Amino acid sequence: MDINDVAGRMEQLRGKIEKAKTEKARAEANLDHAEVEIKRLTEELQREYGLKPDQLDGEIERLDKVILETLERAEGIMNETEGL
Repeated sequence: MDINDVAGRMEQLRGKIEKAKTEKARAEANLDHAEVEIKRLTEELQREYGLKPDQLDGEIERLDKVILETLERAEGIMNETEGL
């Protein structure tokens, strides 16, 4: 067993460990940022629209229906006025 080979392999492992530590720290910082952003958006959603995150899908569906109904009414009015 060559001591230089062992030392080189150990150095490679040290480099990989340091890289993994850096990536872990970056991931933790990203997670912290994401958690803060989720909290901010959740508070804004509640404050401005009176909604909780679990209510969003239902609200989006309701708004889709309102939009479609409004478009259909507008198209109906346009069709009626074209005949005048």
